[in-house]
Amino acid sequence: MLAASLAWNIQHDHEQLFAQARTEARANFHKDLTFRRWGTLHGGVYVPVGEHQQPIPWMRHLPERDVTTTQGKQLTLLNPATMVRQMMEQYSRDYGIQGRITGLKYLNPRNAPDAWERAQLLAFQRGESQEAWAVAEVHGSPHLRYIQAMYLESGCIKCHAVLGYTRVGELRGGIGVNLPLAPYLARHDENVLAFGVSHGVIWLLGLGGIGWAGRQQGRRWRERQVLTNALQASKERFDLAVNGAEEGVWDLDLVMGKMYWSPRMGEMLGFTEAELYPSLNTWKSLMHPDDRDAVLEALKIHLDGGTPRFEAAFRAQHKDGSYRWVMSRGRAVRDADGRAVRVVGVHADISELKALEAQ
Repeated sequence: MLAASLAWNIQHDHEQLFAQARTEARANFHKDLTFRRWGTLHGGVYVPVGEHQQPIPWMRHLPERDVTTTQGKQLTLLNPATMVRQMMEQYSRDYGIQGRITGLKYLNPRNAPDAWERAQLLAFQRGESQEAWAVAEVHGSPHLRYIQAMYLESGCIKCHAVLGYTRVGELRGGIGVNLPLAPYLARHDENVLAFGVSHGVIWLLGLGGIGWAGRQQGRRWRERQVLTNALQASKERFDLAVNGAEEGVWDLDLVMGKMYWSPRMGEMLGFTEAELYPSLNTWKSLMHPDDRDAVLEALKIHLDGGTPRFEAAFRAQHKDGSYRWVMSRGRAVRDADGRAVRVVGVHADISELKALEAQ
């Protein structure tokens, strides 16, 4: 029990830490996505040309890439992808969390997908998924990788039309996050050590109780074995009684809508078990049309508590097309509120009795 508890706690802690990591990755993803959409909404941002920013070479096809202010200051346009990438790089340097914008076709070579990203982008393209998770080595350390499909918005066309993206809603690529797992794994190792110490102490204190629990378990196992043998013997007696009786046994579960009947039920009308599906609708279909309403009404009255038991005689169609007289008797099983939840009964072939009555 302690070993199982220790294993469960370690596994649960592992799952919890990874759930936290996924939550953090999603939060960073949503931050990046929101900033990209903000930049797209404004069509990009102009910044001064200087030490920190030179005109972007892969945007030279845009005539408005570079502008000069009335004071003669040179400005260059940063598109949303560039702004997000620069922000991601700064965030990665400060906090170790790396954001990614990538695509199968790209303007900036730094946005080229790696092998894992390419595989996910192709899956997005085939419509197999919209997002993907993986744990993989990035720059020699374990990272949680997340990527989600990115679709073209109207503000993206200005920059990306040159790559052939011209329809809003078209798959553009993917936005992803690489989250370092080292802090989470270190925390997990600390928790595993704490779990081990606490469970070790409990094991030492409870060593004597384990032997007692083993004896109790052995006793309960023997009791269960006795009950299992008794149940098996009871089932065998029931099967012998059902198979040897001339009457067919039926059991209708009103809650689940299921029905059981013994092989004798079908034999009365010349059917095999495989030919006669056990259901109330099957019996309704075999009832003579002139008898059906009366039988169902008698069953309804009994289920409503109007009679102590259900009893009805009706004609049932034989496999050869003729009709046999059947007497059906049963009694409802009710729950604590008095509602019928089950009906158990028997069917008997009374065709000979009906023939004698007619004579």
